[in-house]
Amino acid sequence: MRKKVLIVSPVPTHPPLAEQCVAVRRMAETFASLGHDVHLLFTNHEEGDTEAMHSAWGEDRFHQVPYHWPRRTARHLLYRERGLDYGWYSTTTGEEAQGLARADLVIALSDEEAAYFRRLVPRRAVTVGRTMHVMPPPQTTGIPGRVLFVASDTTINADGLVHFLDRVLPHVLEVVPGAGFHVAGDVGRHAAGRHGCVVPGRVEDLAPLYAAAGVVVNPVRFSTGLSIKSVEALGHARALVTTTAGSAGLLGKSGRCGTGRGRRRGPRRGDRPAARGRPGGPQTAGSRPPVRPGMEPLLSRRT
Repeated sequence: MRKKVLIVSPVPTHPPLAEQCVAVRRMAETFASLGHDVHLLFTNHEEGDTEAMHSAWGEDRFHQVPYHWPRRTARHLLYRERGLDYGWYSTTTGEEAQGLARADLVIALSDEEAAYFRRLVPRRAVTVGRTMHVMPPPQTTGIPGRVLFVASDTTINADGLVHFLDRVLPHVLEVVPGAGFHVAGDVGRHAAGRHGCVVPGRVEDLAPLYAAAGVVVNPVRFSTGLSIKSVEALGHARALVTTTAGSAGLLGKSGRCGTGRGRRRGPRRGDRPAARGRPGGPQTAGSRPPVRPGMEPLLSRRT
């Protein structure tokens, strides 16, 4: 049955300058391919090409609202604990629960996220995975010694990149003196002028960059769910080197990339039941709100 689907996004779908922009765009394309009437509500958190979005979505399917910075959010406090700047959209756990409680069905990108949503609200949550275009294996293995990182300039990406530049890249250049580290996207400003780095900045078409890369890295040290950067690299048939946080949502119980076989759709053993009462209400004594997948490494480093 044809349905009207509203996608609310703080990031633009055009141009595809970062992994989250591509993710929103492909999710919309998936719904449209199933025959649904898809609308985009863009909250103007990041700069986008509104003319291109109007053209792609249609005048009656593209909508904009002003962005208002939220106050004292749960995720913001976690970042501040570690002395990290926070500059991204966030809500409190209670606000997130209230929003999810309005839905009949919650869509998650990974089983870990689905389990988190089930603990947060008594709603059905299903894992749909990450929609992506899988590229055919390239004819070449890429330029020898070329390493690629593609990301937007968020706190998580910048933290991982700087750590990689300081602690990992010097060892790579020592073993492979001719190696080149290409950093695409706005996060590249943190690598400008660094030895061994090439910063192409914003790139409209990422396919040539991936095709030329010998290996793609995702050095993030913590995350908030499935890392789209890792999925995109694999979708371009590139070798991927990443961290535990960067592989969140990709690995099955065997430690290998999941294929979806045998995926459990119901709550996992050990999942805490959703709190009774009004979703987003006060926590019971001695309890703490569920932690988003990928944030555990950040919490475990408390002093």
